[in-house]
Amino acid sequence: MTNEKFLELVSKRAHQNVQRKIDKFKSTIVEAFEELTGDRYVAKNSDNAVILHNMLEDESFYFQKGWPKALWEHEENKVTKELLSTMDAMQKALIAPEPKDADYKPQQEPAIA
Repeated sequence: MTNEKFLELVSKRAHQNVQRKIDKFKSTIVEAFEELTGDRYVAKNSDNAVILHNMLEDESFYFQKGWPKALWEHEENKVTKELLSTMDAMQKALIAPEPKDADYKPQQEPAIA
């Protein structure tokens, strides 16, 4: 597998994971907002809009710090580590030597009569 193909696979998988997480986030926010306010919809000048605006302004959410790109970068790093560890385990399995005659071997289970 070429490096370009590997990076393409990482990117596609990370994108899929981020989209799933964003969809879950949106759904959770809508449900929580509806539970809080009793309404799923927000009019532009309503009290509900003020609640959302204040949340976006709150620095603990880091919405003003480029978080969307960070989501993809974090997920790409996570997927890369996951794939490399799987590939490393597969490589080790492929180059594992055949058992030697002197090696311990599993015993067969006795037949149940």
